[in-house]
Amino acid sequence: MIKQVKLCFVTVLFLITGVTVNAQKRFEKRADEDTKNWRYEIDCVGTGKDGTSLIKVWSYSKKPQVAMEQAKKNAVHGVIFKGVPQGERGCVSQPALARNSNVEQEKQAYFNDFFAE
Repeated sequence: MIKQVKLCFVTVLFLITGVTVNAQKRFEKRADEDTKNWRYEIDCVGTGKDGTSLIKVWSYSKKPQVAMEQAKKNAVHGVIFKGVPQGERGCVSQPALARNSNVEQEKQAYFNDFFAE
């Protein structure tokens, strides 16, 4: 009887763990898709010494930790390909570093590796 209860408990625990792992994988896949679609907003919120700018990036995710990780990629992507719009506190709009608007598509393999985990 005790062996049956232990076996049942182990089976239930295994199923719960499997469901949790699958849900996490699906969630991470969704976060990666959002990053590949570059779904974010970028804004300048201040300036510093020597022409530096403080930018704020809004990334979308249900989990804060995932959004924070994706925001790092989104900030770099925004500076390279979108530029930074004019903001408050003396911010001046900054053009995108990439002068060729097609460079992301032309060098897609490079940027896929660049923005990978």
